Amino acid sequence: MNNFVSALLAKPFVILTGSSGTGKTRLALQFAEALEEGDIEKDKNWVNVVVNKSGRIISSDEEEVRDLCEQSNNFTAKFGENNFTVNITMNIQVSSENRDFYDAIGDSDKNNIQLAVAENKDSKRYIHVPVGSDWTDSRNLLGYVNPFGAKGKRVFEISPALKLILKALHPNNRSVPFFLVLDEMNLSHVERYFSTFLSIMEANRSVKSNDDLGIIEKENVPLIAETIANEENETYEWTIIRESAEILAQQGKGIVLPSNVFIIGTVNVDETTYMFSPKVLDRAHVIELQTESPSTFFKKENKRIKIENNSNIMQLFDESIQYRDREGSSEDHPLDLLQASMLNREIYDEMTQTLENLLDGVYKILKTTNFDFGYRIIKEVIEYMAMCNKVDVNQDWHVSLDYAMLQKILPKIHGNKRQIGVCLDTLEDFLMGNAINHSLLGVEILIEKTEIKLEKSLEKIKKMKRNLDLTGYTSFIN
Repeated sequence: MNNFVSALLAKPFVILTGSSGTGKTRLALQFAEALEEGDIEKDKNWVNVVVNKSGRIISSDEEEVRDLCEQSNNFTAKFGENNFTVNITMNIQVSSENRDFYDAIGDSDKNNIQLAVAENKDSKRYIHVPVGSDWTDSRNLLGYVNPFGAKGKRVFEISPALKLILKALHPNNRSVPFFLVLDEMNLSHVERYFSTFLSIMEANRSVKSNDDLGIIEKENVPLIAETIANEENETYEWTIIRESAEILAQQGKGIVLPSNVFIIGTVNVDETTYMFSPKVLDRAHVIELQTESPSTFFKKENKRIKIENNSNIMQLFDESIQYRDREGSSEDHPLDLLQASMLNREIYDEMTQTLENLLDGVYKILKTTNFDFGYRIIKEVIEYMAMCNKVDVNQDWHVSLDYAMLQKILPKIHGNKRQIGVCLDTLEDFLMGNAINHSLLGVEILIEKTEIKLEKSLEKIKKMKRNLDLTGYTSFIN
């Protein structure tokens, strides 16, 4: 989990890959849900009451309970470590459609529970978008102008993703993370329907202001605002969306990809899917989920995701959003971010020297097969390692470096045995900590040893080499 969180904080685009059924969609959705619920939880005003075994309130008189129900009759009940959705009827009876609530209070005539008014679940901070096999452009994500709307009127078709982006752009939400989960992302050519996002994602990091880098042109915003205003919908969510669109229309701005939108894509590989191009993988952290032994299922170890330190994680997301907001106008170097995350200067010096030597060595090896990497990869490796320090100050930096190599550099490598066979052998040898001093595809390679062993990266390279031997071709995602 820490690796997943660190990757999101460092780069707001994470691709989850792995065999079908490894829990990619589950991880993305349950993380977003748990983070949102935990954030709501800390803002609640809890009231202690005592109920008997049937759920009747016996600690408060009817007037006190009536005051409790003034805002709403729908509550969240906390009993032990569990939360239940309940309502209060006739001002004295706590009832729930969840039988687990009654099992929890058992046969005791005095059960201490806490009640808080249930939050309006009308406006979630995440959405799940299944990618269709017929997506050829961005209209399924960003919507489109429909000249033949209701009553023959020109309208803008508002997509679920556009609703999420408008909520994220609302002035009250700019420091809060929103999550767009794109499921089965490679059922269509990603480069076609996602190209706008790929371009803007990087351009945002290079300019002082992203006002002119819209994913939707400013000419379409008044129509979007009008379409939303004409919708007969008074929910809290729609109010936020309407206000956001109206503000943008009044300011004459287009709709940008905000820094507080984080994109998580899931990927499966079979005969019905398409492979990612290197430019897509280059712009993401690629995390491969591993299969687990069936015994973990029988031991009930596969539980729902819970976030213990929710306030800390939300604070880190806030810092990550602020960092990206000022990135284009800041003179800060990524190494400044890394140094600020370190408690010990000596360890920082050792880490950066090792990191420099390792990246230089890997660059020399991969350049022989045209898989060398640019400034962006180096920058994002450093940012990722800084975020790892913030998420878990006790994590060994060698582990962070291993994950960075696995998720940012190895994913682009693909090809047949003639192309990359010797390159993978050399890369494996170097990541074992050994020095390299021989000719590689006609290029003399001289690299000093690092004396560190990147276990997870080596495991992946071995797997890629096995596939190369079996089929004559290999790639990171297979």
